[in-house]
Amino acid sequence: MHLIIGVLIFCLANVCEGSKAWDYSDTSKWKNDYPKCGGSKQSPINIVNPKCDKSLNNSITFTKYESAGSSKFKLTNNGHSLQLSTSSTGASIKLGSLGTFKLEQVHFHWGNSKSQGSEHELKGKTFPAEMHMVHYDSKYASLAIAAPKFDGLAVLGVFIAVGNNNPTFDKFLNFATNVTQNGSSVDIAPFKMEDLLPENKNSLYRYRGSLTTPPCYESIAWTVFDQKIQISEAQLAKFRTLKDSHGKTLQNNFRPPQALNGRKITYWNNTKCSVDDSGVAALGGSVFTALVSLLLFAVL
Repeated sequence: MHLIIGVLIFCLANVCEGSKAWDYSDTSKWKNDYPKCGGSKQSPINIVNPKCDKSLNNSITFTKYESAGSSKFKLTNNGHSLQLSTSSTGASIKLGSLGTFKLEQVHFHWGNSKSQGSEHELKGKTFPAEMHMVHYDSKYASLAIAAPKFDGLAVLGVFIAVGNNNPTFDKFLNFATNVTQNGSSVDIAPFKMEDLLPENKNSLYRYRGSLTTPPCYESIAWTVFDQKIQISEAQLAKFRTLKDSHGKTLQNNFRPPQALNGRKITYWNNTKCSVDDSGVAALGGSVFTALVSLLLFAVL
């Protein structure tokens, strides 16, 4: 009985479905055991040809991201990723008309070198790692209940590049040696979620997609920030000290980009999108105005 309860708790915490084991050795086979992984709105994607959308300007309202809270975080090696349970912060985001979403956990994907590791690609470019901040719609009672719903989840994706040491990452990566083995966890001091985010949070991409791991529910409003955050090579190496569910080095825990299948990728950037939704008509209008002015000046 205790074993059954333990399995149920694990699945609720990790959005499980079914009992089939999975890994990253061949992600194309996931759909054999998890049919939704063969769906038409899968994630991640290669972000190309985004369309400017004025509605995305200042569209994210962050609540309690500036507060660490008083309860400790749980840092866990779940065999597939390094995960921070951060719901105790009470942090949430409001995505305009999409609703308000509560932060449940933060996890990471990384590669075995600086040339790969991120799940999303940006115009075909990959990054050494990627962070996902997983939220569920506040109208649902929990992450597990929200996950299968078409509007249940919102995830913030952040590309991670190699550069300067990131002090915020030290706050949990310094405990990586405590969670080397699959299933191990440790309690750590809480910290502010805003310290994980890039400085520019108003340059972003938005599309509809799925969980990037089984059961691949197509229930996510994805927001991927344009600006990257940095960690040092030494910090990136700490991710690679973890072991997966097979006792092997946990790395390359990313799913390749999936087909877009006609989905629209929208975008906002104050510099590139302030003209109009297409960025072309207003530019053409500006050129036309300039030509008219020159002609008038010549006549005069």
